[in-house]
Amino acid sequence: MLLIKSESTSPFFNFATEEYFLKNFKEEFFLTSFYDDSISVGINQNTLTEINAMYVKQNSIKVTRRNSGGGTVFHDKGCINYSFIMKDDGSSIDDFHKYCEPILGFLKDRFSLNAQFQSKNDISLDGKKISRMSKFRHNGKFVQHGSLTFSSNLTNFANAIKTVSENPETNGHSIEDLPVANICKSIAEDITPAKFMEMLFSYIKAHYTSAIPYELTKEDYENIYRIAEEKYATWEWNYGKSPDYDYKKVINCPCGVIEVFLKVEQGIIKDVKIYGDFFSEYNISELEDMIKGNRHRCDELLDTLNNIDISKYFGDITNKFFVENLF
Repeated sequence: MLLIKSESTSPFFNFATEEYFLKNFKEEFFLTSFYDDSISVGINQNTLTEINAMYVKQNSIKVTRRNSGGGTVFHDKGCINYSFIMKDDGSSIDDFHKYCEPILGFLKDRFSLNAQFQSKNDISLDGKKISRMSKFRHNGKFVQHGSLTFSSNLTNFANAIKTVSENPETNGHSIEDLPVANICKSIAEDITPAKFMEMLFSYIKAHYTSAIPYELTKEDYENIYRIAEEKYATWEWNYGKSPDYDYKKVINCPCGVIEVFLKVEQGIIKDVKIYGDFFSEYNISELEDMIKGNRHRCDELLDTLNNIDISKYFGDITNKFFVENLF
């Protein structure tokens, strides 16, 4: 096994690193990294129904899509990310036990924490969630990756991701009922996230006795940056790849209630219907036609509607207010 400590905090770079080593090397790997404030959504998720888009924008939180399934995860520099890239052992795609054990062993042996495997892909501590894992396969190998919330900003964690009740695609039931906690609150030592990650890295190195550190080469960096730029940092991957969806938003404003219904296919708004108790000087169908054909993207809609006076359709609101409240 080869061991890699990523020097980058870009989620785009680090997900690209996983993909690069998975697809281009025969060796097995263990990777650790920190991410800037960011959200990763599962491969099958609809990004805009999982995130609070305005909060994400206002707080400069990056959004990217993983290659693995599962739910939405918040990352920051108080959260340690780890990845096993291993030869496919034939286990089920939702069997996380084998490569969960070294993480549980680390928490128990080094900090005497009674962390437990919870649900199908979580690790809990004292009834609170401290880790979420996901997994995907490719050509005889797989990636099992996860995160450990050591000292994350739990306010951002709570506000950046929509709750079950806010998500129109859920039915009000969730397997994610456990609250999230920081590991640092349960240990006596006063250590930094960087020190905690270093200790995890050392533990894995001792656990897999043949493991050796690997330093990325210039060629590695060039290839990883290319994958990050062409895939993980693009709107097409992070938003456009969302499944086709119907989207509803209710906007409460001084002019009344505005209900907007969108049909979105491959990230493109194919149909728009706007209803409400507002008074309109112009025919609302004109505005609907202007919105059609745009990507379901805040900056693009602002550009499209930049030269019209939205108040002629709804009353005393601005273009910016209307568009930002569509997300």
